[in-house]
Amino acid sequence: MTIKKDIGDVRVMKWIVPCFGLIIPNLSGLFGDLSWRDWQYWVGYLYFIAAAFAIWWGNRFIYLRQREYYDWFSRPFMRILTMLFGLVFYTAPFTLTMCFLWYWSQGLPVDETVVVTTELINVIAVIFITNIYETTFLLKDWEDERLRAANLEKLKATAELEALKNQVDPHFMFNSLNTLSHFITEDPKKAKLFLEHLADMYRYILKSKDVELVRLEEEQRFLQSYLSLMQMRFGEALDLQWTNEPALGQWFIPPISLQILLENAMKHNEFSVNKPLSVNINFGTDTLRVENPTSKNSIANQNSLAVGLKNLDERFRLITGRAIEISDQEELFSVTLPLVKIN
Repeated sequence: MTIKKDIGDVRVMKWIVPCFGLIIPNLSGLFGDLSWRDWQYWVGYLYFIAAAFAIWWGNRFIYLRQREYYDWFSRPFMRILTMLFGLVFYTAPFTLTMCFLWYWSQGLPVDETVVVTTELINVIAVIFITNIYETTFLLKDWEDERLRAANLEKLKATAELEALKNQVDPHFMFNSLNTLSHFITEDPKKAKLFLEHLADMYRYILKSKDVELVRLEEEQRFLQSYLSLMQMRFGEALDLQWTNEPALGQWFIPPISLQILLENAMKHNEFSVNKPLSVNINFGTDTLRVENPTSKNSIANQNSLAVGLKNLDERFRLITGRAIEISDQEELFSVTLPLVKIN
C-alpha cells in the first residue's frame, strides 16, 4: 500500500471541511450568547473553519502514514490500535487547545460541558470520516488487486505457453527424438534416463502452472532435468555451477524463471566442446544471480532476448514487488533475481 495513492479527497474535502467548521460550534454551544449581528460571531466562524482544516489535515496525515506500515491482512490489530490511538489522541488535545484559545480570546470563563461536547463531536466526526477513507481505499485496493491478478494471469499464461512452445516446437522435438533414437540404439540406459528427465520437465510445468511461487529447491530440480537433457545433447559444451548455496527450503521463486535464463544463455551465445558455455548461479542475501560469459550468437534474434527478459521482469514485479537486475557487459552477462523468503 502506498500513501501516495490519489483518491481525490482534497478536492472534495475542501468543500466539506468548512461545513464542519460552521456546524460544530453551533451544535456544541461554543458561540454562547453571540448572534449573527456580532463581529465576533463571524470571526469565530473563520477561526473554527481554520481549526477544522487543521484537524482534518493532521488526521489525514496520521491515517495515510499508518497505512504505510500496517494493513488489515497482516497486522489487523495493530492497524486498528494505531489508527484509533493516533486519530483520537491528536483530535482530542487539539480540540481542547482550540476551545481554550477561543474562550481566552473572548475573555469568557471556560465552559467544561461545552468543551467536552465539542471534543466528542469532533472525535465522532473524525471516526466517521476515517471510515469513509477506509472504505474508499479498500475499494481502490480491491480494484488494483483485481487488475494486478489479471495482468499476472496474462503473464503466467504467456510464460507457460512460451515454455511449452520452446520444448515442443518441431526443432526441439526433432533434436530430442534424434538424440533419443541414438541412445536407444547405442545406450538404452541413457535413453531411459533421457525420457525420465523429459517427463520430469513436463510434470513440473503442469504442476506449477497455477501457482505464483515455488520452492527454490523444486525450481533447482526442474533446472537440473532441463540441464541434463541439454548435456546429453551437447556433452561437455555446457556447464552449470551453483555457488554460495544456502538452505533452499525457505526461499521461493516464480516458476520456470531459471530455465528461461539458461535457455537464453544457450540461444544467444556460441558454444562447443572446445569453447564450452559456463553458466554460474550465485546466491546473495536474498537474490539469485545467473551469469555467463558472452559469445554472441550472430544467428539468434537479440530482440527475443529483450522480450523474454521484459516478460520475466514484469512477472517478478507483480509477484514479488521487486524488479530483476540485468547487467550486459562486454564479456559478462548476468541477471539478478529477487527471492521471496517464507518461514
